[in-house]
Amino acid sequence: MRSILHYFQEADDSELSELLPHLYGLLPLPAASSALVEVLSESIFKFGKGAKILTEPLLSWFTGPSFQNVLAQEDSGESSSSPPSSPRILHLQLLTIEPSDEMMGLAKLLAALVEHSADWFIARLAQNEVQALLGVVLRLTGWQGTGNVDEQISEVHLPS
Repeated sequence: MRSILHYFQEADDSELSELLPHLYGLLPLPAASSALVEVLSESIFKFGKGAKILTEPLLSWFTGPSFQNVLAQEDSGESSSSPPSSPRILHLQLLTIEPSDEMMGLAKLLAALVEHSADWFIARLAQNEVQALLGVVLRLTGWQGTGNVDEQISEVHLPS
């Protein structure tokens, strides 16, 4: 893992540009999510750079059918065999279910994307795709999570 992190820190934009489409193709695998988190936070593209090759493709992935399928599998694969009688009961079931490693990796990737591209999202807040991403963020906030465990990963060091 250390060598991958070193590669992302040292790679130039053309090397990363060639690698990124392959990583997108491996989503939702946890290793692909982790690699993309590193690209967003530790590469030449950190601090919001690379919107065309990072932000836009990830936005499309999170708001498109691929991520919706992951959410549907997460909901159906972990819920009880009997269907919930109301949306409130479904929400309470989701709060008590431990998310899969795949979903945890994607949630971390989503958090890294929002931190990386906050200015880009704010400038395009009225766009349908950005609105859909906000809906995804709100949907995921209903999960139990692991508060105080991964708190260090959300720290962003701003450039001087």
